[in-house]
Amino acid sequence: MEFRIIRGERLLQAIEEEILDERSFTGLQQSTIRFQPPTKKRQYATGPIKIAQMQLIPAVPSRILKVEAVAQSEQKTYDPVLQFSQIDFDEEDTDQNVTFMGSDGEQYHIVPISLMRQNVQVKCTCLDFFYRFASYNFVDGSLYGQKPPPYRRKTVTRPPANILKIPGLCKHLIKTGEALKQSGLVVA
Repeated sequence: MEFRIIRGERLLQAIEEEILDERSFTGLQQSTIRFQPPTKKRQYATGPIKIAQMQLIPAVPSRILKVEAVAQSEQKTYDPVLQFSQIDFDEEDTDQNVTFMGSDGEQYHIVPISLMRQNVQVKCTCLDFFYRFASYNFVDGSLYGQKPPPYRRKTVTRPPANILKIPGLCKHLIKTGEALKQSGLVVA
């Protein structure tokens, strides 16, 4: 048996890699940061986006919470969707859970969702998500909904839309995640 000695920053990186599920929101966010070619227009451009509406759709028997949002950006409207699985629903309010009003008008109590550990499926109606991430999110199981049609490039003068072929998030999904953090439903 061979042992490796890991110290300092490499130890933290190894721990994060072990703990972080690639299909978690944080895993997808880290993947988005590694995106090539690099851009600051995605994860650093969420400020002007406004989450105009957020609907929480619980499915208690399935342990699922679906979040449908309406994101407004540059006079356009997009529809980001996040669906979290393995949600711990409680029957009554306690100090350890969060209460919210579901789309059915009922109150629900859940243990806050961990963005690092709980799997999520995502989708957005913006073209950035569709062309760069949707097909790769489908491959790793983090796409909400049907497999998108194959992306066909119309030119050979530009690089592929996703050189590393990695799943990720658009700025509307990132902003929806930020709104969920502010609400207290999710924790980092």
